[in-house]
Formats: sequence, structure tokens, C-alpha cells
Amino acid sequence: MIFKRVILVILVFLSLSTAQVPINHQVNNYLAVWGSAESNGIMQKSDSLRINFPDTLHILPVTKHTIEWNKQRIIGIGLMVVFGILSYHFHCEAEESYNAYLHSGSYSEMDRLFARTKQYDQYAGFSYVGLEIGFIITSFSFIKKLP
Repeated sequence: MIFKRVILVILVFLSLSTAQVPINHQVNNYLAVWGSAESNGIMQKSDSLRINFPDTLHILPVTKHTIEWNKQRIIGIGLMVVFGILSYHFHCEAEESYNAYLHSGSYSEMDRLFARTKQYDQYAGFSYVGLEIGFIITSFSFIKKLP
């Protein structure tokens, strides 16, 4: 019996939070006969004050924001794409040269492949720097200039 009353109290509080209020004279009946449709006693809340807030119902127009393409942004994105492709290419070449260096047998071939690996790693590093410069140029292109 106590369990039913606890459930009832929880249901009443839940119904209050969902904009429904119990009718006071039916609460005792609801407590007495739990679970029947006649004793529900929950009705929709009605507003007796008739408060109207027209400013909350007014929908403001939304302005559509578009990205403006300027020369700085196009140059920055172009640098990022070009140097990104170059850095990936030089990285792959350096990996290939290093793998050949690991599997080579003669010392002269190993020296040549290691020098080639260092050269491609250097090119890849310069390409990464170019990619970062393109990223910085693109980032600064989004800053709006003050009037």
C-alpha cells in the first residue's frame, strides 16, 4: 500500500512538470482507487489570466551568411593543397628510399640511398612549412578588417 502511494506522489509530481495539474477534490479519490481511469483526476492546465506575449511569438528575419572569396583566401587554400600534395609525395619517396636503404647490400648503394632519403625528407619538411604558411594565410583571410 505504501508503494502505491509513493508511486502516486511521483506521478503527481511528474504530471505537474508536464503542465498538467490534478483537480484537488479528486486527489483523495485517486489515492483510494489507484490505477482506474475514473480516478485519474489529471486535466490539462488552463490559463485563466489570458497572458499573451507577442514579442516572444515574433520571429525575427534570419540573414544568410555566405563566405566571401577573396584573393588571400584563394591563395592560401591553393598553397595548402599544392604543398600538401608535395609533402605527401616527398614523404612517400623518402619512405621508399629508406626501405631500399634497409634492404641494400653494398655500402656505396647504402650511402646513395641514405643521402636520397635525407634529401626527400628535407623536401617534405619544406613542403610542410609551405602547407603551414598556406594555412596561416587562409586563417588570416577570415579576419574582418576594421573600418
